[in-house]
Amino acid sequence: ANLSHFLLTTINMENIQVDPYLPVLREALAQQKLGQWEAAEAGYREILASSPDHVMALHLLGVVLGQTNRAADGAVCLRRSVALNSQDPLAWNNLAMVLKQLGAFEDAIHAWERAVGLQPAYVSAWFNQGEVWRTLRNNRRALTAYEQTLALAPQHLDAELGRICVLLNLCRSLEALGHAQQALLESPDHAGFNRG
Repeated sequence: ANLSHFLLTTINMENIQVDPYLPVLREALAQQKLGQWEAAEAGYREILASSPDHVMALHLLGVVLGQTNRAADGAVCLRRSVALNSQDPLAWNNLAMVLKQLGAFEDAIHAWERAVGLQPAYVSAWFNQGEVWRTLRNNRRALTAYEQTLALAPQHLDAELGRICVLLNLCRSLEALGHAQQALLESPDHAGFNRG
């Protein structure tokens, strides 16, 4: 799994300071960010043993399970997390990522739509949607998602590369060429533009 697509950086520990499990949660999250999956998983499971509906522990355990190629179990945890707190766009995005790992693309798209419905400027959720729409060969929907990503983050080179590919698929080669030339001028060292 591409671990960079699971987002942990926006977890705000300050919002959960009244949580009696905060020390364990902080340590598990620190371990997770270091790639120490077993230690992180053990911490989240410790919390869930005492508090089975702990939303943040469910969410982060789901991410760890996704990061360690146990997407089906991760989806169970993340579905419980969003069932308990349906207003968390990060949890919806991460649920979508494990659903994508499972090949449940339509369910993943629904989860990303929930994420951007809650947070319209959620760049990663827009980009991830574009990637799945492109995988499904729905070029128009992919283009819409990539363009939304680029409207929010104009320097998002992977979205630009996705947009160029989709434009080529739509036989809009002159437009694709224009975007490619502009991207090369702005980022000549980007790997996607130097493949030979």
